[in-house]
Amino acid sequence: MHDVMEKSARWLTVIGVGEEGEQGLTPAAKDALANATYVFGAQRLLDKVASSAASTMPWLSPLSKGMDALLRLRHTPHVVVLVSGDPFHYGLGGWLVERIPLHEMTVIPGVSSISHACAQMGWLQQHTLVLSLHGRDETSLYRVLEHGQRVLVLTSDAEAPHRLAGMLCAAGFGRSHITLLEALGGDQQRCCRLQVDQWQGVLGQQDLHSLNIMALELIADHPERCHGLAPGRPDELFENDGQITRSDVRAMTLAHLRPHPGERLWDLGAGSGAIAIEWLRAGPEMAAIAVERHLARCGIIQRNAQRFGVPHLQLFEHDLHTGTAILDAQPSPNAVFIGGGASHALVNYCMSRLTYYGRLVVNAVTLETEQLLYELHKQHGGQLTRVAMEYVEPLGRMRGWKPARTITQWCWQQTEPVSSSTHRQK
Repeated sequence: MHDVMEKSARWLTVIGVGEEGEQGLTPAAKDALANATYVFGAQRLLDKVASSAASTMPWLSPLSKGMDALLRLRHTPHVVVLVSGDPFHYGLGGWLVERIPLHEMTVIPGVSSISHACAQMGWLQQHTLVLSLHGRDETSLYRVLEHGQRVLVLTSDAEAPHRLAGMLCAAGFGRSHITLLEALGGDQQRCCRLQVDQWQGVLGQQDLHSLNIMALELIADHPERCHGLAPGRPDELFENDGQITRSDVRAMTLAHLRPHPGERLWDLGAGSGAIAIEWLRAGPEMAAIAVERHLARCGIIQRNAQRFGVPHLQLFEHDLHTGTAILDAQPSPNAVFIGGGASHALVNYCMSRLTYYGRLVVNAVTLETEQLLYELHKQHGGQLTRVAMEYVEPLGRMRGWKPARTITQWCWQQTEPVSSSTHRQK
């Protein structure tokens, strides 16, 4: 009975369409189109399928206008939306279900471009990384550049492969192989495989199809210089003016911040931005803001974020000694790192904003901040640690140990449920 009621409420059918058009549709999809009253979709997709619909509705730009038109037809029977391939694989499906309950729609997925690409390459999907650069900053490519990685890159236009090939060469991956996959599944399908550093001579002057995927088999020019997936990347990889959490301490700090999928970090007194950047590199859904009072360091943070493929790092130039109002509008964090400028007021504010089970880590190198951490540990508990490290350096004709600045670190976790009425959630 419940299932019958659900089906009767499904006024909207979402159909995935590939480059092969109507030939690739399932019988259920063809029936839905035959009975449609309205069909929404990009003009490219509307042109690929036949429909007896009384009205075809090309998506308006921006998409929100098209959604307004669609919602005006809510509960009108037999409304169809055409999307590319699989609606829920880098598709429009997620955007639709945020606005229309899933129980009001029937979804008939098509074959995704990812499936087509893996079939062409003979790659297992579960072992292939996918990066969408459609409508996104192309410096995100740098986040996936790891020796031995296989990546499918969904590009934004016909010029993108030319730009990305140049970026790969400049980043030290010129020996990698690119297979350019164009118009997969359609009459104009074309595949071309070559080494990245040969791109300009072979395809540099060619006009490419706007629907293309780049299959990358990444080979570093100097694999011995690659630093892997773990946090604590060498300090010299980050532009900095000396204000940087050193790699060993950074690895320990991130271990205590404990990034989980989709979580949000506040990096306060960000310096070079290294903590926030390594947090964001932990996964594609991670979020972070960095607050730094020095304008020059803000420029450093921005450049580091682009270099490491996390241009979505939100950056604020602000002196937190003047107040925390800039943080009031931000969603509550799952983790907070204070690397500079810690005070009772700032720490108490962050503790009040942390989500349930949120983590706070404060590092200190000065006696004044160390005294603050002693007091906080006495009042609130948590974990208080002193870290002293020494590194071997030349000493005349011999070698000796040179101590780094001792770090005092306080870690605390929010164990009280947070009121949803007074705290913003992620």
